[in-house]
Amino acid sequence: MDGRGSGSKWQAVRFGELHIDDQHHILIEVLRLVVDSGLHSLRDIADDRGITPGELWRDICADAGLDACDPWPGFPDPPRILPDPRGDMLLTDEQPELAIAANGRGAAN
Repeated sequence: MDGRGSGSKWQAVRFGELHIDDQHHILIEVLRLVVDSGLHSLRDIADDRGITPGELWRDICADAGLDACDPWPGFPDPPRILPDPRGDMLLTDEQPELAIAANGRGAAN
């Protein structure tokens, strides 16, 4: 992803417009960053590094392999509103072992 639209002007993609897999990838990078730092928040990490939360976000996007993306509303606070699950991601009869585990009945034998 390069953050470029159809014109020549470069623009960042909003977090909510990213593919759900890219959103998950970024959130995993954020979780890893917080856990590895031993700090409590992204704001604390930015302060510890002597950078702004915006600069930290650019690093997070780069670490996730994205050229540019705008953070979720309210950043650097955690996201408050998550998107509804997509219908194409629901479990089906073709995935019985996942459906059983998701229903809390343990793994399929």
